[in-house]
Amino acid sequence: MKVYLSGPIAGFTYEEANKWRTEVTDKLQEFGVQTLNPLRGRMFAHSNDEIVDPKELVHRDLQDIRACDLVLAYMNEPSLGTAMEIWHTHIIENKPVILVSDNPAIRRHPWIVLICTKIYATFDEAVNYITTRWADRDA
Repeated sequence: MKVYLSGPIAGFTYEEANKWRTEVTDKLQEFGVQTLNPLRGRMFAHSNDEIVDPKELVHRDLQDIRACDLVLAYMNEPSLGTAMEIWHTHIIENKPVILVSDNPAIRRHPWIVLICTKIYATFDEAVNYITTRWADRDA
């Protein structure tokens, strides 16, 4: 099983944007669940020497979403990219979206409630749900 890790990147350092992704990856790997981290190989994002085409980034993210079994999204504040990935996953790919947010306004937002399969306040709850309901324990 593969899980795509959707969440804000813009406005964060690499370390800030990757911290939760690394922690969740470690927890999911204990159950044989692979993750697709959109930040892999993106250390160049801090280099002013390299120009990155936004289309290239979006196409790679969409390819990852197509290759995954479900999306785990993290959003505490509105995030255009995360919202687009959630929408694409739900509408185009018809795959489950599990959202984590400690922001009650995000968790109760009508669009979020409509398109997310499950909504949790903590990563532990989301990981437990994914590993008990979706992961193939015999794999």
